Amino acid sequence: MPDHRTAKAATAPAWLPADPRRRTLGAARACYELHGTLATPRHATTLGVAVGQWGSG
Repeated sequence: MPDHRTAKAATAPAWLPADPRRRTLGAARACYELHGTLATPRHATTLGVAVGQWGSG
């Protein structure tokens, strides 16, 4: 890793929350692995994320 990236990573605040898009994408992947489709009811949740609501929007 280049030095400027290492220095930036070392100074980034540890309290920053994870990117919510990654959490949603991870939940969608888990839903697909469980059911073989992303065609879910609007109220469906996976890993605490409303994947049905997300997929319909």
